[in-house]
Amino acid sequence: MAPDALAAMLAAGYYTQIAALLGAIGAFKAFLFTKRYPEIIPFSRSTYILLIAILLSLLLTGAGAIAFDLRL
Repeated sequence: MAPDALAAMLAAGYYTQIAALLGAIGAFKAFLFTKRYPEIIPFSRSTYILLIAILLSLLLTGAGAIAFDLRL
């Protein structure tokens, strides 16, 4: 899924947990390939670690009371 679509889903609160899971997978993939493809992946490894932590927190906590989420 495109990063722009994931960002829109997270901003709107639409299936936040699914978007957070897919975003965490993408961030982990970018974390692994940062040194191999530095011209494609723009951020440092520590930035991706922080992004993974934020997305996993959203996965566990959800987006809030008015969001359309899955019940875990």
